[in-house]
Amino acid sequence: MNEQDRELLQKMCDVRMASVNLIEDLNQTIKEFDPLDIPAKFSVEPRDLRRYEPYVNLTESDMRRILGNEDEENMWDESG
Repeated sequence: MNEQDRELLQKMCDVRMASVNLIEDLNQTIKEFDPLDIPAKFSVEPRDLRRYEPYVNLTESDMRRILGNEDEENMWDESG
């Protein structure tokens, strides 16, 4: 192997090591800032709404029954 081949091989190794380091840095950044966590922290996903579905279409009488206030009329009347 002549000097020119060694220099070329060394440059190839340097580029390879730089690539490996870049990939490791990117992987570490992704681990620290996981984009998949953002929706769960900052917004409500449709899958989160499923647990509230039974309560979405409740009527006033349904609410009274659930709360045990079936005898009270106009329990949501805020006039007094």
